Amino acid sequence: MLNFIFYWYKVIEATEVALNKCKSKSDYETVISFRAKAFIHQEKWQEAEQEIQKLKEYAPLRNVYYLEGFLNRKQRKNQDAINSYLEARRYGRDDEALNRELGHCYFFVGEYEKANNCVQKVLQRQQDRKRVNFYALDLQAQIAIALGDEDLALGSIDQLRDIDESAYYYRKSRFEFLLGDKNVAEQCAEKAKSSNKNPRFQTLAHLALCKIVNEKVDEAENILNEIDQNQQFGKTNLDIRKGLRTRLAIARKKYEDAFHLSNEIRDRTSRSYKNIRRDVLQGYLNTCALPDSERIKLNAELTRLRTELININEADLTPEIDNYFDLD
Repeated sequence: MLNFIFYWYKVIEATEVALNKCKSKSDYETVISFRAKAFIHQEKWQEAEQEIQKLKEYAPLRNVYYLEGFLNRKQRKNQDAINSYLEARRYGRDDEALNRELGHCYFFVGEYEKANNCVQKVLQRQQDRKRVNFYALDLQAQIAIALGDEDLALGSIDQLRDIDESAYYYRKSRFEFLLGDKNVAEQCAEKAKSSNKNPRFQTLAHLALCKIVNEKVDEAENILNEIDQNQQFGKTNLDIRKGLRTRLAIARKKYEDAFHLSNEIRDRTSRSYKNIRRDVLQGYLNTCALPDSERIKLNAELTRLRTELININEADLTPEIDNYFDLD
């Protein structure tokens, strides 16, 4: 992870040379698959889609659909990803990677039973081989948290400590955050950061969120600046960055800034965006002078958002950060 984005740039350079040396369909499948993944990790969606289309000439459909699912998941299109992964399964792929990815997507659309079935498949296969997969354990912890099974959640989280200490503190922080103890969550998030000399994106993003909700706005801004200056992250995950900047502006009661920042968020379908946008509009409408036509339009948007969020628990409104644990 020292320079994750740089690595994928180098993969693309290397595979451009390797394409000229391919001698079999298997060679082409390997090289094109690497190129597709590299573009996906850089969030170059169109280029990735083009590589996946090329792959159809050289790879079994089960592998084409798997990569298509990966592309959809990385774009947060979890239902589309589920459909692609199910096609991969229909064509004969049912390995740990498929079930891990599919379980992850089921979790993010709220189908916890199906998510759990997938993760248990992975854990059982790994138990048979006497090894443990970090991502499967982490997903099991997330499912347990969502279902309110604190004992299973803590048991899964504790097992993470022997695999990845930073990830252990990150997941424990998320656990405490969702239970409502934001101060303990911040302490754990700090430990997640300090226990890894190259903290993951979601570690820093969650720490910034903890600082914001605990009203430590200057510290939060420093962390967000650290994210933006980190070449390891490149120009990826821009929506989550904009979302956190918007939350920071709200915390500072700079509602006009928050309004303009929220307008820059691209994915407006997530619960997290809707929660942020609702809070922005409440402050913006209460503090800013606006033309009547604009006020009417924004009040209608605010009413719609309040209706959409009325039956959603506040603890369910920040899961998108979890979507940044790369699974492949």
